[in-house]
Amino acid sequence: MACSWKTPLIRGACTNNNQVKNYYTNCTIMLTNYLKIALRSLLRNKVYSLVNIIGLSLGLASAMLIILYVSDEVSYDRFHANANNLYRVTVGQTGSNASAKKMGITGFLQGPTFAGQIPEIKSFVRVQGGYRDLKTGTEIKGQSVLYADTNFFSIFSFPLLQGNSKTALSQPNSVVISAPAPT
Repeated sequence: MACSWKTPLIRGACTNNNQVKNYYTNCTIMLTNYLKIALRSLLRNKVYSLVNIIGLSLGLASAMLIILYVSDEVSYDRFHANANNLYRVTVGQTGSNASAKKMGITGFLQGPTFAGQIPEIKSFVRVQGGYRDLKTGTEIKGQSVLYADTNFFSIFSFPLLQGNSKTALSQPNSVVISAPAPT
């Protein structure tokens, strides 16, 4: 059997190296001809080609942005050890102009009340944000702070640079510093 550019590379179809080299050379020539034909077609139909290329570019860019957004939303706070079992209670508020807001703000009683009434709730933690003046040496700066229950580190697996996560918030007025204070 003679090996030509139409013959696929099958074991035994091409018997020597020259026939294999000719096969790949013919394929290269064929691909360059396809590219020339495509380029000529693009140049002949400029407006049609421009509309198609812009549409393809916008479609690919939109798809990439959507994929990036969705992957970011799905991966948010997924580094915690038990991330699949963590839920946040939110409050919905409707304003006078029919604008709806969802906020992660609840009172102090919801955690113990829900845990007592719903047996599927294994544990809860309450976190409240605030802003306090902190003194470093002789300098006083306002910093945002969080107040949390003592079991915060048993539910969330934030890494600590020093100390034990089981005893970090066990005493009243105890503090955990997440990072060095900005200067």
